[in-house]
Amino acid sequence: MSAKVPSKDISVVIQGPLSSALDGANATVQSIRKFLPYAEIIVSTWEGEDTSDLSSIDHLIVTKQPAPLVEPLGNVNNVARQMVSTLTGIQRSTRPFVLKMRADHILLNDNICIRPELTSKHETLAFLSRKIVVTSLFLRNHLKIPFLFHISDLVQFGTKEDMASFWGGDLPDVASLLQGNRSTRVRVFGNFSGNTSFRETPEQTLVRLWLAKEGMNISLSYPCDTSYELFSLWEKVLVENFQLLDYSSAGIVYPPRFLSAFLGPGTVLTAHEFQVMQRDPGSRRRYLKVLFSKYIKCWGMPRYWIATANVILSGLTPALAAKIRIWLRSKLGLTHPDRR
Repeated sequence: MSAKVPSKDISVVIQGPLSSALDGANATVQSIRKFLPYAEIIVSTWEGEDTSDLSSIDHLIVTKQPAPLVEPLGNVNNVARQMVSTLTGIQRSTRPFVLKMRADHILLNDNICIRPELTSKHETLAFLSRKIVVTSLFLRNHLKIPFLFHISDLVQFGTKEDMASFWGGDLPDVASLLQGNRSTRVRVFGNFSGNTSFRETPEQTLVRLWLAKEGMNISLSYPCDTSYELFSLWEKVLVENFQLLDYSSAGIVYPPRFLSAFLGPGTVLTAHEFQVMQRDPGSRRRYLKVLFSKYIKCWGMPRYWIATANVILSGLTPALAAKIRIWLRSKLGLTHPDRR
C-alpha cells in the first residue's frame, strides 16, 4: 500500500443531498473526524436541506440546486447538480489534497487517502499532475458491460488542483445530451442502457466535459457506443490519469442499494483487472473481448434482457414501459434518493 497523506493536508468535501444519508449526514462527518482527525470538513449542499444536526464541520456551503436534466422519455441526468456541489466545495477548500464523498457514505478507515501517483508528463493523454484515486464502484469493466468513459464518481481523492480540473468542465444542457436529432433511438443489439434519449450516462458526461476542457472532444452516439477508437482512447486516458482501489478494501461503507445484484459489483473493474489493462491499454486483443461480451455473451446476462425488454416494450406501450421501469427499480432497490 502506498504512503498515506496526513489528515492535516486533506480537505473533505461532502457534496449533494443530505437527506439521502440513512443514518443522517452527521454520521458521515463523525466517521471523518474519527479517521481523519485534523482534516478540514466542508459540506456543500442545497437550499432546503436540513443541516441542523451537523456538527464538527469547518464550512457549510448552501447553493441553489440546478434543475435536473430530463429527456423526453423521463430519464434524468443529475451530473450538473453533482458538478456544482462538488466544484463549489473544492474551491472553498484550503488544503493541498481533497477527498470527495457523499453524505450517504461513511469512512471505516483512511485507506482511500493514499498519496496519488505522479502522472507521466511525457504522455499526451496525461492531463493531471497526479492521478486521481477512485474506487471500483462504479468504474464499469467495459470488457463485461460496454460503457466506455464510465468513471467512478462516488468517492475520489486527489490534489486540489487536479480535482478542480476534473470537476471544472462546462455545465451541460439537455440538448447537448440527446442522441442526434431524434428524441430517441430504438436499439436492441448491444444496448445495456434500455430505452433512453440520452447518448451518455452521468458518469460518461462528467468524463466527456473534463476531456473537452483539456482540448479533446469525444462523442458517443449512445451510452454503449464502442468503436475501437473510443475504446483505445478511454483505456489510455484511464491508466494515465486514475489510480484504482477495490471498493471492498477502500474503507468506505456504501448505501446498500449500490451493492445490489442488478447494479452489479461484479461488473466493475477490479484492481487486478486494472493492472492487466495497464500492461496493454487500448489493444485490439482487448477490444475483441468488448465485442464478444457486447454481442455474444450478452445473451446470458439478465441485465441485457431487462434492457432489451424495456426497449421493445417502450416501442409498443411507452406509458406501461415507464410504469414497469419505475416499479422494477423500486423492487431492486435502485431508486435514487435525489430523484424527487
